[in-house]
Amino acid sequence: MNTFKHGRYSGYLRPISYAVDLIIINGLALLYFFKNIDPVIFVPIISFSWIILSVYSQFYEVYRYTREVTIASLIIKQLVLFTLVMLAFSGFYHELRLYPANIFKYTLISFLFIAIAKFALYYLLQKYRSSFGGNYRKTVIIGKNKQTLALESFFNTNPEYGYLHKGTFNIKDKRDNEL
Repeated sequence: MNTFKHGRYSGYLRPISYAVDLIIINGLALLYFFKNIDPVIFVPIISFSWIILSVYSQFYEVYRYTREVTIASLIIKQLVLFTLVMLAFSGFYHELRLYPANIFKYTLISFLFIAIAKFALYYLLQKYRSSFGGNYRKTVIIGKNKQTLALESFFNTNPEYGYLHKGTFNIKDKRDNEL
C-alpha cells in the first residue's frame, strides 16, 4: 500500500525538516562549538531529545494556514526547551565541560539557522502554490451569507495559501446549485 498519492510530496516535508534541523544542531555543535565532545554520546542524546521536544511542543505542526507569528512562537518555545535540555545535558555530563555561555551561543546561532530554514520553507511553499498552482486544496462553500462571502473572497485573493475555490452554492436557491 502506497503511503503517498502519486505526485504528492508533502508527506516528505516533515521528515526533511527534521533532518535539516538535526543536521544544523549536530553539525554546529560538533564542528564549531563543542569540537572536543564525543559524538557517540552527544549526537544520539541530543537528537533524541530534539525529537521528543518537537513532538511535545508541536514544532513541526505548521500548515498552509499557519500565521508567521505562530511559527515565531513555536521557534521561541523550542529554543527555550532545547536550551534547558542542553543545560541539563551539561550538568549530567559535567566532565565534558560544557559551559553555559557557550551553550547559549550555540543554541542562539542554531536557532537562527533553524528559523531561517523554517521560514524559507514556509515562504517557498507559498510561492510554489501561487506561482505554479501546485499543492492546491479544492474548496466548495455551501450557503450564501456575509461570512461565506468573506471566506470566498479570502480563497480568491490569497492564492499563496493554496486553496482553489470551485464555487459557492446557496442551498435555498435552486438556480444557484449547479457546478
